Amino acid sequence: MKRILLTISLAWFAIVANAQNLLTNSDGLVAVDEGIPFIVEGGIFNSGTILNEGDLRLSGDWSNSGVYSSISGTFTMNGENQLFDPGTSSYSNIAINSSGVVVVN
Repeated sequence: MKRILLTISLAWFAIVANAQNLLTNSDGLVAVDEGIPFIVEGGIFNSGTILNEGDLRLSGDWSNSGVYSSISGTFTMNGENQLFDPGTSSYSNIAINSSGVVVVN
C-alpha cells in the first residue's frame, strides 16, 4: 500500500491558519508552529498527534483520544457550551474564554 505524505507549509508571512473542523486519524500529525495562530471554528477530534508551539484556538468541542503536547504553545477555548475530553494527555497554558465548558472523562 502506498502512503502519501501531505505537507502543508505556511509561508513566513502567513498570519493565521483557519479550519472549520479538525479530525486526525491514528497516523495523523498536526504541528502548530511558533507564532502562528491556528483557529478552528468548530471541533477538534484528535486520534493522532497534535504538537502545539503556537496558538491553538478552538470554538467547538475538544475530543482527544490521541496525543496532545502543548510544548510552548497556548490552547484557548473560545465558544459556548463546549465539551472538553482531555484523554490521557497533560495540558499547560490553557485559557478558557467560553460561556461554559463541560469536562468529560
